[in-house]
Amino acid sequence: MLFIILKVEMHRDLPLKRYLGKCIRVPRWGAMIKIPILTGGDKMAKFLLLWELDRARIPVDPKERLAGRTMLLNMVKDDIESGKLTDWGAFSGELAGYAIMEGTDQDVVIGTGKYDPYIKFKTHSVLSVNQALESVKALSQS
Repeated sequence: MLFIILKVEMHRDLPLKRYLGKCIRVPRWGAMIKIPILTGGDKMAKFLLLWELDRARIPVDPKERLAGRTMLLNMVKDDIESGKLTDWGAFSGELAGYAIMEGTDQDVVIGTGKYDPYIKFKTHSVLSVNQALESVKALSQS
């Protein structure tokens, strides 16, 4: 986890609600405090990627078909090992499946673009349980 270090030169209760979601208590004036930089978890967007192999691009020759599918699966394996994808699966008996990716919209564009033109994607932004609960609470207050 990454941290930032701040020197306290203001009121003892730092107004960091926008950053941490709460105020923190500082021991004394001039104290150095360590605050985590939010780089993941509920703060990073999660996406459900529904993918489908483009049947028009599947070679008729079994050797070419095997080579192409192996290449695509190795690309997926690399994305999982590098952390770009957090989960991946193929639907049994179909040329389709799903993947889970965390990041930004731009990460999704880059991550799915390298599979063009062989794989078609439908992308859905996903909320965690905590995010959905916070949304429901916010709706009830408006």
